[in-house]
Amino acid sequence: MNFASNVRFPLSSLGSSWGANFEGRPAVEMSSSLVGSLPDNTVSVLGTAAGSSNLLSPLVVTGKSGVRHSFTLGIKDQVSVTLACDAVVGPSPIDETKVLALFIKVYDVNARHVILCGIPSLTPEAKKLASQYKMVVIEASDKEQAFAKLGEELSKLPKGT
Repeated sequence: MNFASNVRFPLSSLGSSWGANFEGRPAVEMSSSLVGSLPDNTVSVLGTAAGSSNLLSPLVVTGKSGVRHSFTLGIKDQVSVTLACDAVVGPSPIDETKVLALFIKVYDVNARHVILCGIPSLTPEAKKLASQYKMVVIEASDKEQAFAKLGEELSKLPKGT
């Protein structure tokens, strides 16, 4: 039996720009995007702040599941991921789907420290969820401000990470 052939709904019910509407707010914002990698000079400055020469952008790691995950920025040694950081840019506050996506990747690679940069900000629900997952959240109006705040957070990491 083909169940899909029995389902009928107008395409307009899917919502505009691939968004679904729960409680009057968009649940998925496809217009926000992950920052893939940072310029070398930015990575160098952030590496100095972190006290690590192992800072990579992007950081690509194969998790326990066998799936390869990409992070905007990270620190990995021979056996573990010390830091996993994603930067997400959107025209509106970043929702909890980006927090969930980062959590899944972090769980699979067993990262010790996690940072989520939301440009321009995160929704209250996303902040709450990130807090429950023990993620450090950085909110900034633009990338330059985010990188400055990220440098401050990296300098707080235990040295030798």
